Amino acid sequence: MFVGDRPAALAFTPDGAQVLVAVAGADALAVVETASAHVIATIPVDGQPHGVVNAAGRAYVSQFALGQIAVIDLAERAVVQTIPVEPFPTGLALTGGALYVTHRYTGRITKIDQATL
Repeated sequence: MFVGDRPAALAFTPDGAQVLVAVAGADALAVVETASAHVIATIPVDGQPHGVVNAAGRAYVSQFALGQIAVIDLAERAVVQTIPVEPFPTGLALTGGALYVTHRYTGRITKIDQATL
């Protein structure tokens, strides 16, 4: 199925009913229903989204070109917060109450306390 130009990363919702796809070339987060394999929503996310993780009804998307993380309310299908980070955020991981961000070209990672999100 086509989700947009340059899909960069994906993450399943905890129940496995949907897969979230960061689509860098479309500046969007595609929401795919796994049972039907159809895109059921496209959420605008500026800045070449590269990474995506999700927990507790929210998706966290790295905005490579903007140097920030978008926080998306999945029920509302909208960006509700942005968090500035070091340049070129790409990969994301959630564990132990923290969001970890990798940064291309710098060799660095950022740790964000999930309680502040």
